[in-house]
Amino acid sequence: MKKRKLMIIIIIIFVFTGSAFAAYEYNESQKRSSQVLSQNNSNDKATVQAENTKVEDTKKDEEAKKEQETKKEQEVKKETSSNTEGTKVDQNKQTTNNDGKVTQNKAVEIIGNYVNSKDKKAKVQFDHIQKRDNVDYYVIRAYEDMSDHIATLGWYYVDVNNGKAFEWDLIEDKLIPLK
Repeated sequence: MKKRKLMIIIIIIFVFTGSAFAAYEYNESQKRSSQVLSQNNSNDKATVQAENTKVEDTKKDEEAKKEQETKKEQEVKKETSSNTEGTKVDQNKQTTNNDGKVTQNKAVEIIGNYVNSKDKKAKVQFDHIQKRDNVDYYVIRAYEDMSDHIATLGWYYVDVNNGKAFEWDLIEDKLIPLK
């Protein structure tokens, strides 16, 4: 009987010791988990801050690009108006300058009317003058201003002498008359 009681006491001691050890291990694992979580949270915060900084930088870059494009468009408008200033009577009514040639503004208007009949969001701007087959053309760019980039829709040519408009086929390098 004494042996039996002793055996029961030993078993009870093992059970309590094992339970205490298990509780201790459980508490330690909880501490480690909370430390890992807090590290992850701090890493997540750092990551979020880095991403926010990237987003802010991207927004600043986009704003700078838009400002630059706006300045460019204003410069082109100034250039266009200064190029035709000597022949200006009423820019809205005048389609040719003193030597009978079509003005840059009229060329932009011709292409603008054509492009806007297809795509209301499209914008057009004078780009440069180019000589092809001994004929001078105003080269007009049609584009759409997206939130993150500018998409060129096409390149158009207007004959400086008579105002005939063409769309440039990039692949064939041909001018296709507009209808």
